[in-house]
Amino acid sequence: MPDPIQAKGANSSMIYGLCSAFGALPGTPEGLVLYRKGGESFAGDVEQIKSDIMRNNRNPMEPTDGNIKQGGGFQFDLAWQYALFFRHLLGGYTPADAVGGVYTEVFKVGNIPAAGLWFEKGFPDLAAPQFIQSVGHKINKFSYEMKPSGYLGCSFDIPGANELTPTGASVDATPIDLGLDAFNAKIATVEFNGTAIGNVSSAKFDFDNTMDTGNYCLNGGGAIRSISEGEVNLSGSLSYLFEDSSLYDLAVAGSIVNLKFDHLLGLGDGTAGNERMTIELPEIKLEKKTPTIKDAKGVVGEAPFTGFYKNDAAASCMVITVKHASAVLHGLLV
Repeated sequence: MPDPIQAKGANSSMIYGLCSAFGALPGTPEGLVLYRKGGESFAGDVEQIKSDIMRNNRNPMEPTDGNIKQGGGFQFDLAWQYALFFRHLLGGYTPADAVGGVYTEVFKVGNIPAAGLWFEKGFPDLAAPQFIQSVGHKINKFSYEMKPSGYLGCSFDIPGANELTPTGASVDATPIDLGLDAFNAKIATVEFNGTAIGNVSSAKFDFDNTMDTGNYCLNGGGAIRSISEGEVNLSGSLSYLFEDSSLYDLAVAGSIVNLKFDHLLGLGDGTAGNERMTIELPEIKLEKKTPTIKDAKGVVGEAPFTGFYKNDAAASCMVITVKHASAVLHGLLV
């Protein structure tokens, strides 16, 4: 009898693409290679519901199946190749032709594409390879963190509708590979009201679509019938070296501030090898939080904030702009 072969994470594969309708895999799926950091959480969970029936002894009755809870998500280092995900995070998008070979893709808060995304993870090193597809995924949450240097740690939470029966072959054996050119925070800039600030030591925020993942119906076989987005929640925090009271004064005054994170490769003009991604929070308010003395070292302040839309011209609490030269990526967005 041959030795058993354990599937290895390093040899696993993951691809994703666009559903033809909510919860439906296209007839001829076109996949893209998914670059992720560490693990992933695409898994179907069917709860076993305990029976409360009593009989003439203490043994439990057989349980029954509950609804399908299809989870999903992954961590990643921020890169321009994730533009399709931001299209499905925000929803609002107006296509524009390339200028000088450069596409400028702008994403704002709007209606998220109804059909959603599909994902596949494969275990090709098993004696009998297995590929598992899940469908009807919509992006609920985006988390972002920026430090003075290194990659920008991000994550997506992407619940879904259902998991399909595993197969012995991938739905797309030749997926599109856009590559991965991750940004380095060392050459990024953080701006308040259009002016770069130098004393912020870290920044993080969460963008939450507050999706409803409880839409189960009769005759649905336990699968979610729809996943609808709610009102956006946007909140975060800045850590800063307490060199002056400027951030604290903005909080005390209740000032509305424009916060922008600008990431680039090379020249940042959008040509190949010089891509750019700007994440702008046009209107935020800083929470009043007095700096505290924790030890003998330098004082570090915290500035929690909340994002919203009041009257900014963008009409969106977050605007993401990606400049690139990939006609393939642009074609997937429109």
